[in-house]
Amino acid sequence: FDGQDGCGSDSWNMVDVDLPESQTQNPGVTLSILKPWTQYAIFVKAVTLVVEDRDRDKDRQRLGAKSEVVYIRTKPSGKELDSGQP
Repeated sequence: FDGQDGCGSDSWNMVDVDLPESQTQNPGVTLSILKPWTQYAIFVKAVTLVVEDRDRDKDRQRLGAKSEVVYIRTKPSGKELDSGQP
């Protein structure tokens, strides 16, 4: 989704989320300060940095994955999200 425009403008906000210390918890983030009755596009991009030789930066590799873009719309009250799915 690098270079891709999912919402009609280039105003993506990115949030870095660290893995929780406990392996029983999933990583997560709370979206806040959303406008009522507004459509948002959300995707997840996971990146892992692998270093083969710590003395050489050129041996670094970035591995990862990207999700599909999910479109949601906030409720008129602005308190809940509606993903359009039952």
